[in-house]
Amino acid sequence: MNSNPQLVVMKYQSLLSRHTICFQTVISEIHIHFYKKKLRRTCIFFLVSFSYCAPEELIIPEVAIRVGGWSTMSPKSKKLFRMVKLIQDTYNENSDSLYWSKITKVERASTQVTNGIDYQLSVVIEPTGCLKEEDLRTCKTPGFDDMQAQRCHYFIKEEPPKFIPYILAVSCELK
Repeated sequence: MNSNPQLVVMKYQSLLSRHTICFQTVISEIHIHFYKKKLRRTCIFFLVSFSYCAPEELIIPEVAIRVGGWSTMSPKSKKLFRMVKLIQDTYNENSDSLYWSKITKVERASTQVTNGIDYQLSVVIEPTGCLKEEDLRTCKTPGFDDMQAQRCHYFIKEEPPKFIPYILAVSCELK
């Protein structure tokens, strides 16, 4: 094996350039172990230990939820879209109105990790001019003048092991 440590490091960097940061830290370990004359053992350990790292394009960075405290949810979060759909579907199921209602604004959305995941959402729900026999997804008709929007506050919970969301509490007032 070549005794030039720079050449060895460059050789492994080119081999692993498409992999994640976990390889970059190990390259410095190889460099350090080279001086301790344990390069061969380190390289074997390196190849076995880090062979399961995924390429960068497969790793999707995601902000972790802070445990115990309330954290604001991203407006682009898939979980937020799931919660909004749950709220809208439940609201329309429980409503006696002949017309669909839509969530037109999410004013606040936060999450907390406890013995499950808790969500608090404040949304504006407005009635549409579309009857419930029509398709809500294609409904563009605004509500009538005598229909009023509501501001609703929802508390939703997901519990392990299935993490199926359900509404624990709701309060609504006219906007």
